[in-house]
Amino acid sequence: MLKKPATLTNSELIDMWLHGKSKNTVDGYRRYAERFSRHIEYKPLSNETLLQIALDRIARVVPERFF
Repeated sequence: MLKKPATLTNSELIDMWLHGKSKNTVDGYRRYAERFSRHIEYKPLSNETLLQIALDRIARVVPERFF
């Protein structure tokens, strides 16, 4: 019988993403991950698509007048 796969928490996903990176990289990326988590209202990151993440990144870089 197949069991439902375990779902990782946002914290676990972020820790895996940051594993092995330098301290400065971890600090910066963790701050970005926290801002993104607030932006998606702390929903599970596993629910987000690559497109949603990319659009969020673009929205932070491109001035609002282009939207």
